[in-house]
Amino acid sequence: MSSDREWMSFINRAVTPYHCAEFLRRELVSAGFAEVSLGAPWELRPGAYTAKGPGGAHFAWVIGEDAKPGDGVAIELAHTDAPCLHIKPAGEAGSYYALADTDVYGGPILNTWLDRPLGVAGRVFVRKKARVSTRVSGSAKTAAAKTAGDSGAVKNAFAVAGSAMQVGGTAHTSEYLVSSDGPVMTIPNLAIHFNRDVNKGVELKKAIDLRPIAGFSMEKNWLAEYVASLAGVRAADVVESELYLYVTQPAEIVGVRGDMVSSPRLDNQTSCYALLAAIKKAAKRGRGLSIAMWFDNEEVGSQTRQGADSALAPMLLAKIYDGLGWPAARINEAVFAGRCLSLDVAHALHPNHPEKYDEPNSARFGDGVTLKVSANQRYTYSAELIAEMRERLAAAKIPYAVHTNQSDVVGGSTMGPLLSSQLPMATLDAGVPILAMHSACELMAASDMKALTGLAELFFE
Repeated sequence: MSSDREWMSFINRAVTPYHCAEFLRRELVSAGFAEVSLGAPWELRPGAYTAKGPGGAHFAWVIGEDAKPGDGVAIELAHTDAPCLHIKPAGEAGSYYALADTDVYGGPILNTWLDRPLGVAGRVFVRKKARVSTRVSGSAKTAAAKTAGDSGAVKNAFAVAGSAMQVGGTAHTSEYLVSSDGPVMTIPNLAIHFNRDVNKGVELKKAIDLRPIAGFSMEKNWLAEYVASLAGVRAADVVESELYLYVTQPAEIVGVRGDMVSSPRLDNQTSCYALLAAIKKAAKRGRGLSIAMWFDNEEVGSQTRQGADSALAPMLLAKIYDGLGWPAARINEAVFAGRCLSLDVAHALHPNHPEKYDEPNSARFGDGVTLKVSANQRYTYSAELIAEMRERLAAAKIPYAVHTNQSDVVGGSTMGPLLSSQLPMATLDAGVPILAMHSACELMAASDMKALTGLAELFFE
């Protein structure tokens, strides 16, 4: 179970895209990857490198001793974001009850966010000259006493400590990643006595029904004070914050045989972790040119500067070639001879709703990693690459299944089609099969994670 615990712990920590990217960065630097900046010139030689992208994007690559310009490049990608609820900038609401105004990020199953403990996490931008508490953990009441306001008076004492880590900044502000590290809010359902049709399916009004309660009988500006306490500063020194609600339930082994995992953010932290393991293994092997790309904003269409449908991937490849002193004209050869693996969760056959699936072309728990096929290219479909990977997976004894959507069901899409339209290389979409996709908590077979990681590692060989 130790390997299960490792990737489950990663999911528990990666509560926002920003936390995910920071933990990836730390793991890679700890593994010996040299950190470089996307905004600086590079002088590269064979070795392993990592670079922080904008937002929740991150990158890592390995240049082998045998790498040559024009040789096929191997690229793998995953996304760091997950559907959730965002706390609005002027997020404080309510009078007696302390409420927070939210809007919806991506496409979550909204009713699964009700009646469960929720945490708060995100990033906070603080004035450069702000006096920052040295606390790492401890009493949030103490933190509030030190940071509540200009006068130093305690307006609201908070019961959950939380944590902060500085990750960057500009000439004017310092950036901190913050987390409550525990439940601080919840969104209560309306009692069935006042909502008799609730079990028939009642649509939630986002502006009304998705406002979490953080407490009661609290003084004005409680939210600003709480955010400041997480960062260890005064409320007056917080310039901007970007905060999200997250499910505090940890990833847990479930089932009478202990063979399943129930967890928030299986979509898509499972893929993020598998890609991390794969690029670290590629660094030990040290052959060819292998690139890992973690993008943000997949759940909202990827058309952002940190998304897969941006210029980031071509720019990164061009910078690597330039840093090695390789001619840019050879990039096209590397792309056409290369291949890409787009990692994102897949749909497992739902035992209660088999009518939504094409059973002979569906994955079940325990089948291993899922290869996705879509004639309409909702998933990138390269038959020649699937054929090759079928043979290689079989030879490596890595279990797999092939999934296509039922013909009357559109299904979702992935980053694969977006990236392959910018870098026209043979591309395969794959992922671990899960149930309850986009629910606050999702479900998968524990054994399928090993197969997913096996595919990611094999693809870089």
